[in-house]
Amino acid sequence: MIVLKELLRKNREVGLLDDPDFNKTRRCHDWRNYIPDELRNAWKELSYEARIAAYLVAKPQADRENWD
Repeated sequence: MIVLKELLRKNREVGLLDDPDFNKTRRCHDWRNYIPDELRNAWKELSYEARIAAYLVAKPQADRENWD
């Protein structure tokens, strides 16, 4: 749990986990673009741990984006 807290501390987007406003995603490098609709629709019912897990899966995908 300590590693998870440190990882989250380093990511400024963590503050968005309570209310990520999926309607205001940026075009590039935005982890919210990688959250499936099923999770978006159920976001408010997800536990904080489930939200963290979704973020930790989506964030590296967004970070790997390359736009010309």
